[in-house]
Amino acid sequence: MQRRARQHQADEALVVQPLATSCGSLQSLAEQSSDSSISTVLPHQIEDGFLVDILEDRSSMLLEHLDMNYGPPSWMSFVPLTDDQMATRHQVGHSQGLAWNRHQALQSALSVASQLLGGMDKCTETAGETANNEEQHNVPSLEFLYWMLNDLCSDKFGSFVLDFFRHIGKHTLKYMGLSIIFNTTMSCDSILYTICVNSVAYKFLNTISGAERDDNFARMLRHRAILYRETAITALKKISLMTRPSLSLLQALLCGIFLQQGAGDTNVCWELTKTACRVCMDIGLHPAGCSEEEYYCFMWCYILDRNYAWKLGKPRILTVEPNTIMGPPTPNTVASELILIYLDLAKVQDTMIPFLKDSAKADRDAFQSFHGVGTHVLRNMESIRRNIDQIKIPSTNWTGLDFHHEIATLDFAYHSIMTCILHLHLATPDQKAADNYLGSARRELLALIAICASTDTQKTVAYLHWTLLYYPLTAYFAIFCNAVATCHTGDFQILKALANCLAESGTISQPIATMHILFQQFVSLSWCFFSEENTTISSADECVVRPRSSSHHWGPIAGTGNSPLSLPSWMESAPSQEVLTTATVRQAFEPTTTFSVLENVLCCDDPTFSLQVSDNDPV
Repeated sequence: MQRRARQHQADEALVVQPLATSCGSLQSLAEQSSDSSISTVLPHQIEDGFLVDILEDRSSMLLEHLDMNYGPPSWMSFVPLTDDQMATRHQVGHSQGLAWNRHQALQSALSVASQLLGGMDKCTETAGETANNEEQHNVPSLEFLYWMLNDLCSDKFGSFVLDFFRHIGKHTLKYMGLSIIFNTTMSCDSILYTICVNSVAYKFLNTISGAERDDNFARMLRHRAILYRETAITALKKISLMTRPSLSLLQALLCGIFLQQGAGDTNVCWELTKTACRVCMDIGLHPAGCSEEEYYCFMWCYILDRNYAWKLGKPRILTVEPNTIMGPPTPNTVASELILIYLDLAKVQDTMIPFLKDSAKADRDAFQSFHGVGTHVLRNMESIRRNIDQIKIPSTNWTGLDFHHEIATLDFAYHSIMTCILHLHLATPDQKAADNYLGSARRELLALIAICASTDTQKTVAYLHWTLLYYPLTAYFAIFCNAVATCHTGDFQILKALANCLAESGTISQPIATMHILFQQFVSLSWCFFSEENTTISSADECVVRPRSSSHHWGPIAGTGNSPLSLPSWMESAPSQEVLTTATVRQAFEPTTTFSVLENVLCCDDPTFSLQVSDNDPV
């Protein structure tokens, strides 16, 4: 109780508190990386059942009457809901109830995020996955095309992974493949066919290699897949602006989106998605009365358009009439439970987009108007949660996919959207709504940590590109702001664990390297206030962490150069040494007979949460 009282006082203190001398400097933002000793909280030995255990929802969420007299947390105005808001959120005026130095820390962190993430679109190369610079023209052979068509028509793969191939029908794929192998089509069509066939070949070989037990053989399959991907991306750049709208053009654009998001290039994906949606409307696709491949093309346009508009804060492109039935048009159109869950999540995003205005400036009436819509949306999310729980068991439907990574990705997506919904509800919440908001944000970040637990770095990077880079950073900023404002130890441990999770992945993906640098600097910044609260007093087994030059081979992040970022003077002069006691780490990550720190903070509706560290972990 004393600890919780102290957390509350930290948020409500109105006097200016001097920064502790142990606060780390952020001046060398683009060049610093964490010391290996801080990596002790990364749960490399998380068991396979980790995500299922920690993300179990045990009760209904938030269908309760709101207390209109309860104010939102003082740091709420800093949390961006979209990428566009991130660029202006650091200009928010002083928040009542938040100490000046904590307010300055939140402003500076958002300014740093805006500068760092603004340069991510300049280079999205993935180390170790690129072919040489010479133009490649690798297309599947006749034998490979035959193998691929046979396997995709058999029961070799489960229904969940097959849905990711259905935007190009089997007969269409066969026709396209034969056309480019025997050169029987015009140049403009050959470009589109090359993109489609090579994209399917890339996905097919990655699916095959994931189940291959011979590591060397799997590595060769992945290398061949990369050659097909590079040829497809090269062909994508050759599509003429004068290309006539067609189903083939739409299929090629969708393949390009999948490849580019897999490489972490969200900005290019948004541009391709806008074009794909316009082509979809130009050729008159509609979910009713179309073939299976046409339905999947429309559905993917809808899912991608709604997600990027929701993440980036952009207008929707694809026009859909109200009350349009988005499900499969006929019993002959196959759609698995997994893809339908993502479709349902996109419908929720579609409902939320009009409310994603600048919540720091929005008036009370606007948020009250969301309350009526929000209650309906939350009921939809409850239904989606039940559907997720029904497929969260191993089955043949998952054959061809990594079950644990896919579940982690699905949970991440669910809680990313849920956190945004609860953020909008927090304009006038009761206390339980605030707890649920932070609880959902924590679950989202813990799902990301679960993804990083894999020893396969290439696979981890692929999933991070479809989670961390595909959805907004709302949850991360919410937890960071709460950690700074209230010195919440559990939230700080989550932030630190996540930052260390990205270290290895950042060595082969520049976008992830940028996120790693950002998260590490946020950890350093929040560490200052934990020193103020005497939560990191050194002891006999303390762990001293000193920032060092980044180990990433990428060098300075694009857009930052070698000059220091603009930071307030009170951060520039701070020493660059932080202390975190090993006892604090063990308390947060070691199972005990009582609730651990993270168990206490993860919200009362999930008492089963446990994040374990092996006895062999270096702590």
